[in-house]
Amino acid sequence: MLIALIVLISTVSMLLFVGLLAGLRAKSELRERADNYEAIIDGFITSTDDKTPSQLAVAAQMFAGMISSNLMASIQGKAMGEAGLSSRQEKAIKGAILEDQIEAKVPALSGIFNAMPNLKKTVMKNQGLLEMFSNLITSASMQKHPDSNGGRLPVRQE
Repeated sequence: MLIALIVLISTVSMLLFVGLLAGLRAKSELRERADNYEAIIDGFITSTDDKTPSQLAVAAQMFAGMISSNLMASIQGKAMGEAGLSSRQEKAIKGAILEDQIEAKVPALSGIFNAMPNLKKTVMKNQGLLEMFSNLITSASMQKHPDSNGGRLPVRQE
């Protein structure tokens, strides 16, 4: 029984010694890995010399560049949209004024334009066509009704 106890104590002590060696080795490997990670992080944060920026500084500069370019594109798009809106509103006002002038000058054109929106669109884009189209309608009306006075109310003569 004494021999079994000695064998048991020697086996346990041997296992403890092996465990202690394995723990020391693991601790050494962990310390080496920690040192490697520390070196990697330190190399990322600090620059190698005064003329070369650190990798962190380069990454921060790239990030700031991306943010500023996106911000500028957004601001420019908004400004262009506002300018386009102003231009469309001005165009709409000019178109409304022109339509009112057309109705006042030649009432028959208003009805024709309502019936033919593509013609109205073409004439509104090129206002020189308006005079030509107005003359064409007036002369066609005069040929069809030679005794009329061009769509105006008859004048009473006493």
